[in-house]
Amino acid sequence: MVKNNFMNKLNQKIIIFFCVSVWIGFSIGYIIIDQLQESKSKQVEKAYKTGGSNAVEIIINEAKKCKPVSLFSGEKKIKVVAVECLRENQFEQVKNQE
Repeated sequence: MVKNNFMNKLNQKIIIFFCVSVWIGFSIGYIIIDQLQESKSKQVEKAYKTGGSNAVEIIINEAKKCKPVSLFSGEKKIKVVAVECLRENQFEQVKNQE
């Protein structure tokens, strides 16, 4: 009888220990997955901003050459020239390059 009581208490402790261990394992796994997703989100945001900055820098550099720069998005299209290039004598050259 004493042996059965001892075994029941031991089994209860093992079950409780197992449940707590599983709960801790799932909690740690959830935290790791959450941190990884947040890290990926930050990387995507950083890449998006870097890409935008690079595109603007390329457009600026091309426009400084006093040649029309074609920009398009879907069906929309426009040609851009740096204002510095639009002096009286260069205006005709830019217009002729189109």
